[in-house]
Amino acid sequence: MNGENEVNAAANEFELIQQGINRMSDSHQQYKVKYDKQTSEYVEYSLLFLLKGHTINQEEILRETLKADFGFTHSGFICCTVFFDFKDAFYQDIQDTERIYIINGIKKIVWNLLGTQVPCYVLEHRQNLFVCLINIDGPQDTELLHPAFHRMLNIFEYDIRMYYDITIGIGTFYTNVNDIGASYNEAMTAVSKRNKDQRFQIVDSNQLSIENSYQYSLHDEQKILNYLKLGDVPAVRDVIVSVVESNVQQDVSYEHMLQLFKEMYVTGIRFLAEKGQSVAQLEMEQELPFSDKAFEESFLGTKELEKAILEFFTRIIETTKAQRGQKTGNLVSLIEKYIQEHYTQDLGLEQIADEMGVSVKYVSRVFKDKTGEYLTDYINQVRIEKAKELLVQTDLRVNDIAERIGIHSRTTFLRVFKKVEGISPNEYRTLHKKIKGFE
Repeated sequence: MNGENEVNAAANEFELIQQGINRMSDSHQQYKVKYDKQTSEYVEYSLLFLLKGHTINQEEILRETLKADFGFTHSGFICCTVFFDFKDAFYQDIQDTERIYIINGIKKIVWNLLGTQVPCYVLEHRQNLFVCLINIDGPQDTELLHPAFHRMLNIFEYDIRMYYDITIGIGTFYTNVNDIGASYNEAMTAVSKRNKDQRFQIVDSNQLSIENSYQYSLHDEQKILNYLKLGDVPAVRDVIVSVVESNVQQDVSYEHMLQLFKEMYVTGIRFLAEKGQSVAQLEMEQELPFSDKAFEESFLGTKELEKAILEFFTRIIETTKAQRGQKTGNLVSLIEKYIQEHYTQDLGLEQIADEMGVSVKYVSRVFKDKTGEYLTDYINQVRIEKAKELLVQTDLRVNDIAERIGIHSRTTFLRVFKKVEGISPNEYRTLHKKIKGFE
């Protein structure tokens, strides 16, 4: 009997030990899950911070975390972006509640394919954009990525080609954690340079010449403000297209192109503020994509941003048109006044346009529309009127008169005078002396 009790006691003890082990195992598993979650969140938040162009003070902590938990044992980093341009069919055929599972599945495929080649961390930056932080030893190791990317494109192309196009952008290699944002910017610039006619492609920023600054001069801004005042939509469009095209030709980076559009947006906001209005009063049909949040939630190419900024300025003109009155008439008056005050100086159309803060093409068009005559003809008329006064009221030589009215060539003066009056300067002087003698 005692033996049986001893056996039961021992069994109970083993059961208690097993229960203790199970509790410890469960506790360890819960701790591991919690630890893994916290680690992943720390890495994700840190990367998002860096992608926005910020820097972190304790970069060694992130480096050590990536090393311990994601196998980042190599010396440097490179950012790659995988951009899915989802088509309408994706949203029509797939229920909204199911899309999240597809996106998560895509993320796993991207991570697994890259992970077979190099240590990596994949971040879903937006619904259609995955950022891949990759750990390699140098620029030469970038070649290791291409086989994985080609397999990725093959898998997705074979799968559901009708639902999306894919562009993979490859950034530049850096050894400093705080340069991850720069590598991301280069990868996004590569994506922005994609061939819109090619459905699946890889664009390497190392093959591009990227400029990390944009051009938007005070003169450009002033022209936009003047055209907004005049209510001239085509003229605003011409300036925007010209500024954007100039920056595109300079291979300005994606991040700096975004800054360019933000700066033009601020120009519009300032114009509205001067009119006592705000963006909210414009009643835009679609939300403007120029806030930081909008930039973070979707990838907009240069053409989409250009279209949006043009719609923004067009709406400003429509909203403020009641306040404009006859601004174009005022511009013509300003031009006439400027010519009358400066006729003795060089009056090239470029000079007049600069003074008015508008383009040569615009100055010529507005003046012709409002007066019925060409601006160059008006300049000649003003000068010849002054010449006629000097011919009648003084004994100055023809050469001296030409100099005084801003025409520095005797031949040109004679030709212009005869074109306007039908006779030469000397004939005009003689004729008026005879008329005065008869009086």
